[in-house]
Amino acid sequence: MDTRTASSRANAAVFSASRAADHDVAGTNGTPDARPRQQVSQWHYSLQAAAITFNAFSWPTILSPLLRPTESMAARAPGRAMLRCYRQRNLAAGMIFIDQMQPPQRVRFTPAASPAQEMLGYAIGMFFYIPFFALQTHLTNGWCSRNGSRGEAMARAARDAWAGLCRRLPPGAGRELAQRYPFNFVLARVVAQMASVGVGSVVGGALQRARGATLEPAPAPQLAAPPGLMERIRANPAAYASAALGFSFTNRMAVRIDRAAERGTAPSAAAVARLTTAVVAACVITAMVHPRDAHQSETEQAPAKA
Repeated sequence: MDTRTASSRANAAVFSASRAADHDVAGTNGTPDARPRQQVSQWHYSLQAAAITFNAFSWPTILSPLLRPTESMAARAPGRAMLRCYRQRNLAAGMIFIDQMQPPQRVRFTPAASPAQEMLGYAIGMFFYIPFFALQTHLTNGWCSRNGSRGEAMARAARDAWAGLCRRLPPGAGRELAQRYPFNFVLARVVAQMASVGVGSVVGGALQRARGATLEPAPAPQLAAPPGLMERIRANPAAYASAALGFSFTNRMAVRIDRAAERGTAPSAAAVARLTTAVVAACVITAMVHPRDAHQSETEQAPAKA
């Protein structure tokens, strides 16, 4: 058995053990565990959800405009390569998301939810991305674009503040890049992301507590070092494969919106709602993909070892 196979089995076992521990609400002799359980507040759960969202979706939102080439650059090979990378941001976000969802997590609800309860919890917790993103698009295209409105005054003040910061930069390519940066759009989108995960995590946490679960620190896995990316992929390849498939579909939807925007057509709230609904569905489905039980894997490979 080579090193990679051993590493994959070890990490798959840790993954399965971490999930099995969620279901273990009794002692080793089948009697209730009398050891005191440390409970943590909802804040820890919301912070964990916000960290996953920021890493998976906010960072691509912040960084991807830096890859968008100007019209003059888009005609040359480097510009076309940058544009291709820019248009893969939705797929990149999905792959980061599924990687962030792999154990170990900082906190967990105990006892763990059944598969149906888990799917319902994910769906309700992530549902709020849809109305918040639709609202952000509606405000951006409407209230904040209407001359003389308070929204337009707020948007203008934010643009002026960003322009003032840009003027403080030394002349050169860096200042030009900063001046082209869509600060208002990025700010509005990140605010919508954080607002949606804030509401979703509170509602999701309330749903978990309604079934009698308590929020506790998750046990740290017994590993000499945190598993690397390839080890995490080998421990749960189906999750990464399903994320690549699901978010490739949502990425195509995002590219169609991008091309319409390049022609001067602002995305409608309905188009954004369709995209975010597809993204939420992909998140829920891929988050439900767990590796096979380590014991099952060993049993299936027993004839080969013999």
